[in-house]
Amino acid sequence: RYDRAIALLLPFVAEQPDQVEAVALLAEAYQATDRDADAIALLERSVEDSPELYSTLGQAYQDSGRWRDAATAYQNAVEERPQSLPLRSQWATALLNTGEAQRARDALEAGSAGNSRNSRALYLLSEAQRRTGDFAAAEVTARRLIALDPQALGGPRQLAQIFHDQGEHQKIVTLLEPIVTARLRA
Repeated sequence: RYDRAIALLLPFVAEQPDQVEAVALLAEAYQATDRDADAIALLERSVEDSPELYSTLGQAYQDSGRWRDAATAYQNAVEERPQSLPLRSQWATALLNTGEAQRARDALEAGSAGNSRNSRALYLLSEAQRRTGDFAAAEVTARRLIALDPQALGGPRQLAQIFHDQGEHQKIVTLLEPIVTARLRA
């Protein structure tokens, strides 16, 4: 019933554009009805007065495949909330998708991602380290990710990619053989 939501929210947001929740709901309704351009235009107008909407704008850009714009929006969101590791992770994701691995790494390291227990942040940091050619740091981070959740496959996959990039194929086999064997038995 997104069309009905749009009909109700549109006049309300026009009268009270500072109502952040209403703007976010209207943008969500626009996106749900394939009106991404309307959602983005609304959010672009709204972030000037309500900077807390930068993350919502970043997500809208991301959903539209506009990674550079998403990176800029997430950067602005991080400037509003510099200690938010989830925002830094979104920013890093956008940066990695634009090929800016060093900036992604810097964003995550500035947010202490390497010392966190956030698996997404650790995965992204390892990926950024790998893409910048710092395989030693990438391996350490991937191993922290594995230690954080030994049952998850993200850490081993990341570590295998690091070994692959270095041409260390036997290490890949040694890493993945017990995981594959255990999964085949299950």
